[in-house]
Amino acid sequence: MSIDSYLEGFETLQTEIEKTKEKTDYLYRLYCSRSYYAIYHFIIEQLDLTDNYKEITDQGEYRNMGVHKRLEVFLRNKNDRELRRVIYRIKDMKANRVKADYRIDMEMTSSDYQQSNNQYQNLKNAFV
Repeated sequence: MSIDSYLEGFETLQTEIEKTKEKTDYLYRLYCSRSYYAIYHFIIEQLDLTDNYKEITDQGEYRNMGVHKRLEVFLRNKNDRELRRVIYRIKDMKANRVKADYRIDMEMTSSDYQQSNNQYQNLKNAFV
């Protein structure tokens, strides 16, 4: 699947959620979870890491990290102020994603949804 197809599918979901009059905890969870993964793949594509991602997956300092942490460390190692902002936005989105996927005892709110939506739009615009 191409990143364009993935984002198109995600943005269709986003449109459908926006059209839904009565938003539910489940829809907020779905959005917060999927928006994180959509932006994760988008950033990998924008940094042209799709074909070269192996070089930061199992070597040197990246060896004992999960793929999401590897991306964070990779961005931090670039020592670029704008990429540091990207890291913080990704972390905010990941916190909402973790809440959405693992903390079903906690209610997802319109505020969580809006935060993830704002971060998604800001991150997407940062690379355009």
